[in-house]
Formats: sequence, structure tokens, C-alpha cells
Amino acid sequence: GKNETAVNLRHLPYLKMTITDSGHGMEPKIIDRIFDPYFSTRGGKRGMGLTIAYSVIKKHDGLVTVLSAPGNGTSFKVYLPASVDSRG
Repeated sequence: GKNETAVNLRHLPYLKMTITDSGHGMEPKIIDRIFDPYFSTRGGKRGMGLTIAYSVIKKHDGLVTVLSAPGNGTSFKVYLPASVDSRG
């Protein structure tokens, strides 16, 4: 699923970026939909930002995970394949 918790990347090494907030957090039923096109918890908004981010990450053989709970904020972890530059 989209809310994967185990890191299983085909490419090693990889870069990991963590983005964390201290906001209200999300219920599991919301987390399951956050990457869906046009989904938004804000009335009248068009939720495409996370959909596009998810698509770009996947197209680069990456992975994004989400950890959130009501009252505990949200943490996104983005894993992307790294390349080794031999130019020194």
C-alpha cells in the first residue's frame, strides 16, 4: 500500500529525508487517503500536492512512509536512490 512502513528499496545506497510537524496529526482513515488525487480535509481545496510528490518519488524508485496519530503530529520519511559520483 501507499502507507508502507518497511523500507524495501531495490537500490542501495539511498538518501532518507524526514519531514516532521507538531500539528494535530491524522486518523488512520485520513492517512490512507492523503495521496489520493483531489483528496483534501480543507473544504474547497484541491489536494494534488501530496499526489504529485508521491508520483515523483515512486517514478524515481523511491518510497515515502507516513506516521501520524491524533494529537501527535505527522512524520513523512522519503527514501530516494543515491548515486555514487566517482569524479571525486
